[in-house]
Parts: sequence; C-alpha cells; structure tokens
Amino acid sequence: MNKVAVVSGGSRGIGYGIARKLQEKGYTVYIIGVKNRTESELSSKKYSGMNYINLDITDYASVKNNFKEIYEKHARLDVLINSAGIVDDKKIKFMTVNSWNSVVGTNLNGVFWAIKCASNYMINNREGVILNISSVASKKAVNGQSNYASSKAGVEALTRVAALELAQYNIRVNSISPGYIDTDMLSNVIGIKEIIDTIPLNRLGRVEDIAELAAFLISEKSGYITGQNFIIDGGVTL
Repeated sequence: MNKVAVVSGGSRGIGYGIARKLQEKGYTVYIIGVKNRTESELSSKKYSGMNYINLDITDYASVKNNFKEIYEKHARLDVLINSAGIVDDKKIKFMTVNSWNSVVGTNLNGVFWAIKCASNYMINNREGVILNISSVASKKAVNGQSNYASSKAGVEALTRVAALELAQYNIRVNSISPGYIDTDMLSNVIGIKEIIDTIPLNRLGRVEDIAELAAFLISEKSGYITGQNFIIDGGVTL
C-alpha cells in the first residue's frame, strides 16, 4: 500500500514542487488549496495523479473532518507538509487587525491545526513525518513584514515543541526556511535584480532545491533528524 502524504499549499509554488516530488516517489498525495478548481483544471497534467482538497486551513473543524476522511480511506497518514502561506506587508504603523490576523492565522494557526489533526493518526500508527515550511524572514528583518516574520518564527518554535512531544511516537518534525525562491509569489515583486544582488550565490533559488531537501528530510535517510530548521537561501542570511 502506498504511503499517504498531505501537502497544504500544494497547488502552487514550493508546496506543489514538494507534492510532485512525493508523487514521483510513489506516495498517494493530497494537496490542500484554498481555491475551487474546475474539473478541467483537476484533470489537467498539472494535477494528474494527485487528489485536490478545497479547504481553508484556518478552519479547524474542516481540517479535522478532511484529515479524518483521508485516514478512514487509507488507514494511514504518513507525511504532512505545511506549505500554505500568505503575505500582506504593512509597516507596523499601518498594520490592520485583518492584515495581522489573516497572515498569522494562515501561516501559524493553520500549521498548528494541521499538526494537531494529522499527528493523532500518526500516533495511531506509531510513525510519521511532519515538515513545516518557514522562511528566512524569521531570521532577517524586512520592512513591513512584522506579521509574516512573526508567523514564521512561530512556525520554527512550534516545530521544536512538536518534535519534542511527538518523538515518543516515532514522529519526526522539522522545518525548512527558504530564501528568495523563483515562484509566483515573487513574480510581481519590483526590484528582483536588486534582490538577486543581495544573494551571495547571485541567483534566485529553485523550487526543486526545496523539494530535494524536503524529500531527504521525509526519507528514512534522515531518520535521526528531528526538531531542526534547515536554511536554504543561497547565503542571504550569512
């Protein structure tokens, strides 16, 4: 029976790259996205062989119900990737309640709810791997990102606590902090050249760079690694 992986934020960017990598390795993959997808979209080559769930990751009841359905269907849940994330940059002076709550709600609360729900089933089977996607924003201050940076720093702290609590059940929990990665999140950013000039390796990262590291951290080759955060940023935080 194939191992089962759930990837939040798996419809695009880093999450999609990891989801596709897992599918290549024989996993049954469920991707969680906030947008409704048409039948033609879901039958397209992009989503071929993957299961799409339209779900608001901040809605605990919905998260709980969907994870329950997945587990009841397969009697296992092996891997959870928390990659869902949003930005809504505003300097502290102009930060609104909605901007703060929406970013922290998705980037931190959503990660917690997914871990809470998925780990219950991993505990049943006495094994599992959880991988959270953080950001170098937790290490390197950027104007206007108090909400985003706080949420990602929280993800890294949550990773360590979850790793400690779940180790007794043979569940490993780690996180990855990407730097500037060539995804649609950066596609509309003005000043990409100036950003690249700040990166010692002088290029944007590739989704594949993150997916390869994720595949290693999920595999048995990393079976003695837990509670750690891995920075993959081309040297930008040096």
